[in-house]
Amino acid sequence: MSTITAFLQQVRSAFDYKNGLVLCQLFQFYDSDPNVQALRYEMAQGIQYKGVIESTFSDYTNAQKNFLSAYLILVQHLNDPDALKVYDLYSTMFSMYLVQFSGPDSNWQVPLFKQLSSMLVQLAFRVDKMTGFTGSDKDKKLDDATRLLSKCFNTTISDRNDGGPSEVSKKQAVLHVTNLAFKLYFKLRQIRMCRTFISHLAKENVQIEAFPKSQQVTYRYYLGRYYLFESQVRKAERELDIAFRKCTRHATRNKRLILIYLISARMVLGTFPRTELLAKYNLMDKYQTLCTAIKQGNLSGYQYHLERHMPTLLREGNYIMLKERVKVVIWRCLFRRVYILLREPGKTPILPFTQCLVALQFSSGDQTYDMLDIECLLVSLMDQSYLKGYLHHQKQIAVLSKNLAFPRVRDVRVITERYDDAAVAAHVAAHPVASGLQNASESAFMSMET
Repeated sequence: MSTITAFLQQVRSAFDYKNGLVLCQLFQFYDSDPNVQALRYEMAQGIQYKGVIESTFSDYTNAQKNFLSAYLILVQHLNDPDALKVYDLYSTMFSMYLVQFSGPDSNWQVPLFKQLSSMLVQLAFRVDKMTGFTGSDKDKKLDDATRLLSKCFNTTISDRNDGGPSEVSKKQAVLHVTNLAFKLYFKLRQIRMCRTFISHLAKENVQIEAFPKSQQVTYRYYLGRYYLFESQVRKAERELDIAFRKCTRHATRNKRLILIYLISARMVLGTFPRTELLAKYNLMDKYQTLCTAIKQGNLSGYQYHLERHMPTLLREGNYIMLKERVKVVIWRCLFRRVYILLREPGKTPILPFTQCLVALQFSSGDQTYDMLDIECLLVSLMDQSYLKGYLHHQKQIAVLSKNLAFPRVRDVRVITERYDDAAVAAHVAAHPVASGLQNASESAFMSMET
């Protein structure tokens, strides 16, 4: 019996008995696999595989036959040095598989579906890593992969069989597909496209906690980063905190990556990490000096250390947020220090504009600040609830509340900002990062799925 015939009979048996795990094991995509090598050898001999498929699967649909034909053609070229050709063949096979997976009575194939989806993304990253993003659009297979994953998402999210005690629902793969799509969108800097997936998951009331913890962590990580992109800092902090707490302690690399964005979100909220935590995950050099400068109200020191770490922060996507959103916290800390130094027990607490100006000029190293700037800053702090009181323009003082003049930053409702994308792009272009580093963190989060 030929290898191809034996393979197809095993596949037929898996289909007949609806054995998803066995089916998953039969389809391999690595050239080093002995079964793949044996199949490729026979394909090279010119065996009429289509006739074998037709006779073995005579009572099955054309969709399943087309998928099997596409797989055998792909196997024949898995060792091809042309990564573009391999991806195109895989994409064709995957599209044919989706046709039969979208049909009824295919829920049991979820394990194979997840395996094929992961391999699609893996091959797309491989191609784009080899060809780069400077080539023509036809070489950018990540875009093609996102299109296919959108189809996968629609197939899984629309499955009305939620799965009984002995049944499998296609929805069991929806978070797996979502995480793969998020990975691609972040790599392509099409982060807003994540919104469609998020809204559909909410609309269908998908319970994230029902999925494997590894998928939950990955989803919360990307969701937190999406909220940071949308300047919804509190939502971002909540999702990243859940991801960090649920991430296994053995996944040090993943916990460190989550922590990078969690710390950045909490800096905006005025909450700073413990020294022991920074030391444990090797983040002391980047964040310790920044946090110290914020608490001291040291604007020039903060700016200096921010610029020193700018290449890394740009690569991680945190630079603009830390540059623009943390300033108000520094102003608040600076003027609070002035208040503490000048306050007199029993008297109405005030902040003289003149003393605030001296402090701001010293803190920033910029002597061009004037009294009007101070008045504007104090108004802004009061408007955002970082400072309680009112301004007395004629006396050039801020009259502060006797009860908690400076609320905890953590308790202040952070305003959601919208950034000018064109301005951000111009800033990034003016400060180029070493080639190949821009989006390293998007692919650095290792999947913990088993």
